[in-house]
Amino acid sequence: MDICPTAKLVTIATLTENGSMFQYKIGLVAQNPGVYVLSCDLPKDFGIQNLNARLLENYPLNGSTKELGLNQCNQLSTITDVTERKSDFFFSVN
Repeated sequence: MDICPTAKLVTIATLTENGSMFQYKIGLVAQNPGVYVLSCDLPKDFGIQNLNARLLENYPLNGSTKELGLNQCNQLSTITDVTERKSDFFFSVN
């Protein structure tokens, strides 16, 4: 899992009852108010019906509310259609 050198990320892994896989809990603490995204590079469906993509409506990129620009550790990238991926969860912190 890649994170920025200044970020603090704690993961807790537990083995399932049958011992066949690990389950992870990830804790995120935003230090500033804003809209954030938990984005998975792998084709992984979070299994959540409401990914809060509506939060993008206030931040159109290239005229689209489905396109997302990411700045991770000062490296810029673009996701062209977050609604198709189902692997980006948006949340806001006030």
